[in-house]
Amino acid sequence: MKISGINTATRVKSNAQMRSNCAQNRNYNFAAPVFTGNSAAQCDMLTFCGRDTVKSEKSVLMDALKYSLRPIVKKKDVSGILHGLGYDIKTDKNGFITINGDYNSQNAFGGISFGELGIDENMIFEKVKHIKGSCLLSSKRELKSSGALESVGGSLHAQNVKEFTNLQHIGGNACFVDDVANYSIKSPLIVDGTAYFCESLNSISDMKPDPSVNVKAREIVYLTL
Repeated sequence: MKISGINTATRVKSNAQMRSNCAQNRNYNFAAPVFTGNSAAQCDMLTFCGRDTVKSEKSVLMDALKYSLRPIVKKKDVSGILHGLGYDIKTDKNGFITINGDYNSQNAFGGISFGELGIDENMIFEKVKHIKGSCLLSSKRELKSSGALESVGGSLHAQNVKEFTNLQHIGGNACFVDDVANYSIKSPLIVDGTAYFCESLNSISDMKPDPSVNVKAREIVYLTL
């Protein structure tokens, strides 16, 4: 695979050579790699010769993507970022973006999250207005707002999002994972399916919806955290 002039296969081969040199130069017996993560899928580094020297395929891919995207991330070119990650997008005359498909905070490309690529999703959602598919917002870094986002064609799963400013329609179910008392939905929101809200014991008051929540749905379900 080649990304903007970076041949990841070559880099893997180079790292394999480094592993071999390490075994020879340090007079260690070459042994099977030891994963430093919980599993091969979660591992970011392999340990050889008593030190971390060889990156996993995920880390090599991550480095290649960061290198490739760095100029457009620096320019805050959201259309360029999403296009570079393989999203099918359409940009209107005002610069707002429609994603023709799903959006997943934890899978920007190849199982790598936007956060791991150093991409601030607050910047992304200043420009994304419509998502035709489903949307999973689950960033480790808090999203201050869903920004320009007005509609999600499929279902929405939202965690660690402080404010839903312009969101008006969700075509499937909606699951708001955080304590409903800690965020607000400013626009009238229509959910075609079921809307799930979470409440802490401290925020429950006669099982009435929080005043900041302005939602019409087929069914509204409150879950206790």
